[in-house]
Amino acid sequence: MIRIAPSMLAANQDDLIGEARKAQDAGAELLQLDVGDGEFIPTKVFDAKKASLVASSADIPVEAHLMVARPMEFVSDYADAGVKRIIVHAESSAPLEALREAKKRGCEAGLAIKLETNLEDVPSELLDEASFFVVMAVPVGRAGQSFNASALDKIRVLAKTNKEVEADGGINPETAKLCRGAGASTLVTGSFFFNAGDGRKALESLRG
Repeated sequence: MIRIAPSMLAANQDDLIGEARKAQDAGAELLQLDVGDGEFIPTKVFDAKKASLVASSADIPVEAHLMVARPMEFVSDYADAGVKRIIVHAESSAPLEALREAKKRGCEAGLAIKLETNLEDVPSELLDEASFFVVMAVPVGRAGQSFNASALDKIRVLAKTNKEVEADGGINPETAKLCRGAGASTLVTGSFFFNAGDGRKALESLRG
């Protein structure tokens, strides 16, 4: 079964509770929060207070995508905020320790890999430690970008591990089909969902 995770970065930031419930009512299985530190990506978004607001208003799991240089400084705060899944970038500082800390705090620990990063350059111990993978199909840090098909090769390789593979960036019905075919089992959608008139229909179109 294909799971869908609407990215709250593309939601109306003045009504996060309403937008979270909109996604949940449309049939989404997860919600994603993009967390920035102003260093790994230029913006600072979704602090732990906002994460707590979203997590407490939703009946579906919330994941925090830590696009931060030093994830160990963030894991505890987001676990305390109620997120169930914490995603750490392979390109960040001490990602292995952050994955282990996320698990210690009772969260699923995902490993995100930038579009520009070669899978061969990711240490095997990181791949082994991760509970699931997030393959970026766009450069990190901005919503509304176009899908880059080079991500499909990473999805194909990681799907062979039999762990969950999440495709993130530029997801619409056409690119969703490509990701599903490559082995992705979770799709992150931002603008496509939140700009749709019929949210439920939009999510179903991604499942194929």
